[in-house]
Amino acid sequence: MDGGRGAARGFHYQYLRTLERLVAVIDDPEVGCVRVEGPPPGDTAVDKVDFDVVDADGTVREAVQVKSRVAGGSMSGALALGVLLDMVNGSQEAGRYLLLTNARPGVKGERLGEVLSAGLTPHLLLDTLLELFPDAPQRRDQLTRLSAEGRSRLARCRLEFDARDDSEILEELRNGLRGIRNRAHQGLGDTSAGLLTGYLISEIHGRAADTTGESAAFSLAELRSLILVDAQTLAQSIGARDWGTIVGKIPVIPDVRRPRLIEPLLAAFPATQQPTRRATLVGPSGIGKSSAAALYIAERADAYDFIGWIDCETTASTHGSFLRVLDALDPSAAARPEARPDQTQQAVQRALGQMPGRWLLVFDNVAVMRQAEPWVPTASRGDVIVTTLNAATHLGTGEVV
Repeated sequence: MDGGRGAARGFHYQYLRTLERLVAVIDDPEVGCVRVEGPPPGDTAVDKVDFDVVDADGTVREAVQVKSRVAGGSMSGALALGVLLDMVNGSQEAGRYLLLTNARPGVKGERLGEVLSAGLTPHLLLDTLLELFPDAPQRRDQLTRLSAEGRSRLARCRLEFDARDDSEILEELRNGLRGIRNRAHQGLGDTSAGLLTGYLISEIHGRAADTTGESAAFSLAELRSLILVDAQTLAQSIGARDWGTIVGKIPVIPDVRRPRLIEPLLAAFPATQQPTRRATLVGPSGIGKSSAAALYIAERADAYDFIGWIDCETTASTHGSFLRVLDALDPSAAARPEARPDQTQQAVQRALGQMPGRWLLVFDNVAVMRQAEPWVPTASRGDVIVTTLNAATHLGTGEVV
């Protein structure tokens, strides 16, 4: 890898980890900001810290150095200790000093991480590290020269080897952004999540490039305002909404909002990234089962990339509903009208399994669950609502309302 690409990759990884920490602390009321590239220019600590987390009262909670390696690259314990000692000696006071790296643990790397996380007293930690590195004279010299304050800081150092590659970190970031927007009843699809993530990384890059350091402090209020950009602006940026797509004939949603009617459904589907979940609404005809399902969709549409309404009145209507769902998910697969019902089932389940976000299917007016069961997806990340007036039928797994 040439120098330019290597440097670009290193900065990309650093800014990914910076954004990851920002998203992780966004709901912490005690945190005021994350400073991109750490302390302001002119501070002696600026070259030792890649970002730091600052509480609202100005206290530095965590100072972080990020080191990237090419795929398969390693970092020895002696090298990692050197980085941490530079932070201890050259940075400002912090509640914790952390070295983050995507490298594999090299010689004594894993052991160093364990020793630092053991909660040893400063004196015992110093003795343990001297014993761990008998053949590293430079590190031993640095350790023995530490002041009492330096030894106290060393006891607050941590080392984290993270085997995730950039794509895995990006996927977790996108899911984190979805969660933040969903809690605010805002949606986010796969393309829009990628766009928003890219924009936030570019925002961090811009702050890092500000030589005055005036924009280094990325406040959580600023971050939240960027993440919660209104749906219309976000949709216009990619040409269309890529979340909350609804396929199927949904009943008219009542004008009057009735939150108590859908509370059991909200409880059955908490805002987590669990695998497929199911809730069944049981009751006599006309009691409002379908209306409750429609109200739930109106309330939580932004939490799903795709929503399908399946009319289970007859076998033919069930198959027809699935064909419409398949046409929306994979038009090329739906273009085969001669497909058997089981082929349609498999095609829909395959398409749902490939979706990056969550999906919702409503199986409305199921007479016998045994007949509808083959159509119900059981894998990938999604939710299933079943409405039935047959309380005697086997209702399968999940919540029963």
